[in-house]
Amino acid sequence: MTTITIDTDNEIKEAAENLFKEMGLSLSGAVEIFFRQALRDRGLPFQPSVKSIDENYHSYFNEANVGRILSGDEQLANGQFVVTTLEELERMAQ
Repeated sequence: MTTITIDTDNEIKEAAENLFKEMGLSLSGAVEIFFRQALRDRGLPFQPSVKSIDENYHSYFNEANVGRILSGDEQLANGQFVVTTLEELERMAQ
């Protein structure tokens, strides 16, 4: 385990902490997910853009889906493959 220090505006840090808390994540957990996804994608795990807030996006991060995300992250950390069927992904999007 290592520690990373990041310089950022206090308002941005607080807003990010609040957002990730709503998703059931700590700031460290969110950064860990970002790093893992970037390594898997071999680049940024998203396409930078400016979009309006979509309520459907926020509803995706319910307790069940966040649990699945964290479970998958734990499996990856243990060297296990995560297999999700298209049917499971569609159910998660509802």
